[in-house]
Amino acid sequence: MCGRSTRFPMAAQSDDFGGSLKGMGMKKTLLCATAALAMATATGAAHATDGWYVRGDVGYTFDGTFDYDPINPVPGVLAGKSEVEDGMTYGLGLGYGFDNGFRLEGAVTQHNNSLDVEANAGNLPVYQGNLSATEYVVLSPIGSYDGWDAMLNLYYDFDMGSSFAPYVGAGVGWSEIEAQITSMALVDTSGPTVTRANFLDDSESAFAYQLLAGFGYDLTEQLTFDLGYRYFVVSNADFGDSVLGVDYDSELIEHNVTAGLRWQFAAPPPPP
Repeated sequence: MCGRSTRFPMAAQSDDFGGSLKGMGMKKTLLCATAALAMATATGAAHATDGWYVRGDVGYTFDGTFDYDPINPVPGVLAGKSEVEDGMTYGLGLGYGFDNGFRLEGAVTQHNNSLDVEANAGNLPVYQGNLSATEYVVLSPIGSYDGWDAMLNLYYDFDMGSSFAPYVGAGVGWSEIEAQITSMALVDTSGPTVTRANFLDDSESAFAYQLLAGFGYDLTEQLTFDLGYRYFVVSNADFGDSVLGVDYDSELIEHNVTAGLRWQFAAPPPPP
């Protein structure tokens, strides 16, 4: 009896001790899981841009159009529109990132491109009929433009909880474009001399807007690689023909892909 009575309390104590160990193990597992979840959440937040940053990028224009409609058409005016050929863009920006995912940014972009000008002219037979016996025209389409734009952009970064963060954005601003476009040359055999028969040669400033999309990838806590797409439009720009005295209501559209780096001035605070 004594032996059995002595062993029963010891067994009870052992069961209580094992249960305590199991309870402590469960508490420790729960505590570790909670800490891991907190660290993962903090890590995702740390990758979001928060505070001032500066960025620089280069871009490639892979498509676009330069549309010019004559306001006061005369025979020989530029007809149709030009396709934007390959070109480069160079951009700089200064912005501020908020902790809710939005970024507000001011940016300046410089761009230059050649144009694939259509080899025709408006009401060409009438133009040729007004020439003298020693004059004739030849089609010589060529064109290019360069300029810059200053834009105010608003972005939203999607926090994926990792170093990868896609974004969308839009911007409005002002652009200055200098364009030179011609499609015909006038030849006078009495000279002989060759002059431009039409020539859009003008610089104009106009309202511009753009749509943006892309993603950022954090290389370090402060340095982010940025790959993006830009749909850029300059609307209602009035250019003049220096030979015919014609004004054109023009619109420029560009499709750009950009690649660059963003540098955040202050690293995100460490997770608690």
